[in-house]
Amino acid sequence: MNQSRNLNVAKKHLDIDDRFVAAILSNKSSRVDQLIRIYAGQGASRSAITTAIQNASAGLLKVRSYTAEEFDMATVLFRTGGRKLVYAANHGLGLPSLNTIRSKAQITHLLPSLGLPTLHEVSHNIKELFGKSHIELPLCGHSILIDEIAAEERPVFIKWLNSIGGLCREHTKGLDLRMTNVPGLRNLADAIFGPAPTIHFAKEVTVAGIAAFRSDLYEVKPIFATGTCKKEKAPDCADLIQTLLDAWKDSPDGEKRHGPIWSVASDGDGVRRAAFHGLFMSETVKPGDPLYAILATLIGLNLQTGKYFTTAEFDPKHLCKR
Repeated sequence: MNQSRNLNVAKKHLDIDDRFVAAILSNKSSRVDQLIRIYAGQGASRSAITTAIQNASAGLLKVRSYTAEEFDMATVLFRTGGRKLVYAANHGLGLPSLNTIRSKAQITHLLPSLGLPTLHEVSHNIKELFGKSHIELPLCGHSILIDEIAAEERPVFIKWLNSIGGLCREHTKGLDLRMTNVPGLRNLADAIFGPAPTIHFAKEVTVAGIAAFRSDLYEVKPIFATGTCKKEKAPDCADLIQTLLDAWKDSPDGEKRHGPIWSVASDGDGVRRAAFHGLFMSETVKPGDPLYAILATLIGLNLQTGKYFTTAEFDPKHLCKR
């Protein structure tokens, strides 16, 4: 009798094992390994795990526990491809959703500049990007890198600012772009779409980032982005660059914590070249200055710099073209 009972128990276990293997082989979910790991860690039986796999295959159960690698992959997709790519990866590959990423990852909140960048906006972005790091590195020199990227010419509603974006910084100076009343919106619409437009959609977006002169952790971190219609003059461009330099100089998360700005680099844009000349050829390195002993012996090298001993750099490709 005991032998018969043991045989029935063994057959039952073998039946459970067969269903377990069949459930794994027929499952359409890409997270079977994670599901088994979770249920086994909770002490669930093979029968309960088999049922869970079958429910996951039928779409009745979702696994919401993710590995560090999956979080990293989803975060990279979010930062490079945005919300839609994360949504597709969540539904197609079983990676974490946007809300899950936000609950676990450190999200940087940057302030876009709807007009000319202000000291407040740039200082806020410096704090977000350079103030949250828990890694303290030795002070070193840094470079501000400036260039343009193409933009779709249309207005956008920026919810957290309750403002209209996508317009050029050159012609929105002094205008209130917030959506506070109907007359203001009508005036803005007339300035954009009227018979004699005074405001333009941004053809490109000027982006500036800061990178460190060191052998590692030297990636460029963007500190502002603002639209342009490509009609900016050199004095306004110089004011913009000076705002960046002043913000880094004054911010507790800028020069005081990481080191000074040594140079400002860009491409061969003519307006920016003129602005650079005014900014970075305005001072002369004199005896007693930190750089004088190094530079004075280099025959043929001019000793002109800007405020804070900052120099200008241009893309070698554009220098060769000129």
